[in-house]
Amino acid sequence: MEDVHIKKFKKQMVKQNIYLCRTGLYKDLQIYKSIKRVYDDSYKIESTRNFGEVYVTNEQSLDIAKKYIDKKCKVAVLNPINADFIDSNIDDIAGIHDDLILFSTNFCIYANDAYQLKKKEVLLSPNVSIIRDKLEFTTDIFTLGIITALSSSGVKLIKNRLSVEDYLMAKELIETVFQTAHIAKYDVLVLTNFGRLDNYPIEDISDILNMCILDYGQLFKYIVISVHGKVNSDLEHFEYLDKNIIRLQDLGRDDSPEITRE
Repeated sequence: MEDVHIKKFKKQMVKQNIYLCRTGLYKDLQIYKSIKRVYDDSYKIESTRNFGEVYVTNEQSLDIAKKYIDKKCKVAVLNPINADFIDSNIDDIAGIHDDLILFSTNFCIYANDAYQLKKKEVLLSPNVSIIRDKLEFTTDIFTLGIITALSSSGVKLIKNRLSVEDYLMAKELIETVFQTAHIAKYDVLVLTNFGRLDNYPIEDISDILNMCILDYGQLFKYIVISVHGKVNSDLEHFEYLDKNIIRLQDLGRDDSPEITRE
């Protein structure tokens, strides 16, 4: 359980962000309207011989984003939430996987749209500003896209794997993240550990990510999977994905992982 003092500190940080972004130092940052999207089963992908590079890292997603923004790339970051993310408890940091998105950006301005998300929908907030550096406020502002996706609580497991229905729903949702990032012309997609809040089996998430990488990987310069955390389960997830995720740049090597679905 999280230390009560840490939780109090986090709440204060979110309240500071809300105040500064609505009426204070950052109130004049440019805000674009968020866009909702659903899965498009007829999405067309043009053939190409150019494939993006795929990496798995335990770095925090916004730190990764900054590195690619410094390289003049346009970056989108996945922001998984669940049903506990509601308008009455934003400063409780409930229901959001990557709480640094609340601490370090002006995402609080876009949060009202995220509360309205339904199953199979994702929300692109296209001009989110990073307003903290190492948790300290900064005027050296970076902007990126945040793609919020709602994972489903209470998924059904059969022999420790997702049921067919839940598997297909998760696959469509993650595909929608890829489609949304491509339509908005992002060339770097940073994926955080989707389903972590609701105990999705990492084997299923790995399978789905691999299928999406093979289908959509040619549309991006870089796809980076961020598994950040210090508890044992985070380390296990990182090690599993690091071992099993396909790197498009390594295809053809003898040690490339195979895609399997039991």
